[in-house]
Amino acid sequence: MDKEEKKTASEKFNAWLVKYRFVLLGIIGAIIVCAVVIGVIITVDESNREKGFAALDKLETEYSEMLADTEMSSEGKADKVATFRDELAGLTKKGAVGSRTYMMLADIEFNEKNYDAAIDAWLAAVDANEKAYTTPLAWYNIAIAYEEKNDIDNAITYLLKTVDAENFPLKSRALFNAGRLEEERGRYTEAIDWYTQVNDDFAGDSWANFAMSRIITLESEGKAN
Repeated sequence: MDKEEKKTASEKFNAWLVKYRFVLLGIIGAIIVCAVVIGVIITVDESNREKGFAALDKLETEYSEMLADTEMSSEGKADKVATFRDELAGLTKKGAVGSRTYMMLADIEFNEKNYDAAIDAWLAAVDANEKAYTTPLAWYNIAIAYEEKNDIDNAITYLLKTVDAENFPLKSRALFNAGRLEEERGRYTEAIDWYTQVNDDFAGDSWANFAMSRIITLESEGKAN
């Protein structure tokens, strides 16, 4: 391309810039505005998140103190529990704060022996932030609540969900409890299967040792096929 051609191309480009300069400026302006808006949203979200965690820290401390208070009357504790429910209802129900909010609500309902409400709250905690580290803990607690309701099938179902979760420290205990529940309802073959899996997957673990002792006991009692 000679100098004249280069000049012509340059002139055309400059003419195009002049013609569409307002459009380009509008696009650039829109991009800048979007970036500012996103930054504001992130800042606000982070601020709300910190406020939510701070509120939860305060509520959890107060709830622990209430549980430890041996002099508070039953009526006084009932009033405090109602207050905790109201304050938790005012917190966000999304993300990490939402998950932790529901976890605390579930603990309260469980301690009040409202097992269905506790299960619903733990499930809501999972829905709020399924990737949270608390998800398998919520499943484990749901299993305990179902056991309290004598719903053994669902209890075992949720115990086994924790075994499939990553980085959950109570897997061996969950498997052992699945075996224990089967043993308690007289399904000895299934119980031994779960006890055996505990021993195979977590050899040397204290729950594996407990499982092995149960296998030996069941076999000595003639309850193993």
